[in-house]
Amino acid sequence: MGFLNNLNLKDIQIFEYGSGGSSLYFSNRGAHVISIEHNKDWFLSLKSILSKIENKLVIDLRLIEPEKESQPTVFSENDKNYAGYSFKKYSDSILQYPEGLFDLIVIDGRARPFCLYNSISKVKDGGYILFDNSNRVSYHYELEKISDWLVSKSYGPTVNDLSFNETSIYRKPFFK
Repeated sequence: MGFLNNLNLKDIQIFEYGSGGSSLYFSNRGAHVISIEHNKDWFLSLKSILSKIENKLVIDLRLIEPEKESQPTVFSENDKNYAGYSFKKYSDSILQYPEGLFDLIVIDGRARPFCLYNSISKVKDGGYILFDNSNRVSYHYELEKISDWLVSKSYGPTVNDLSFNETSIYRKPFFK
């Protein structure tokens, strides 16, 4: 999170697909975080951790589980455990907010191409979209939509994986 360490996160608005350590990191630095999680067990674990923290962090943690569907149009392309599940409500959860509201949108959950598509208008001019595992070929088509945005890339080991992955932070142009 070297790039993020240089950003002033005090009082900024963050929307996050996929909850965890980053939720705590952002909130500890003064950001207001809306974090959407699809996994009930992980959600309950995080809720338990948050309830034990003395200085109440500003994290609006929400559970939006996938729904069983015979032909889902919004799906998790990299996890066979979710074959036949729709992530439409999950990926559409950002649509309830006004355009240009968020300073930073983190995409580190499921159905990432769909989440990115819904996020582009929700990040403010000069704001950022952090896209984890951006080196995966299955994300390249959707990432082309923001290929003219300024990008910073970092590489590192992945939890529960024996490979290195790329995280890209895209900055939305001020005038587009």
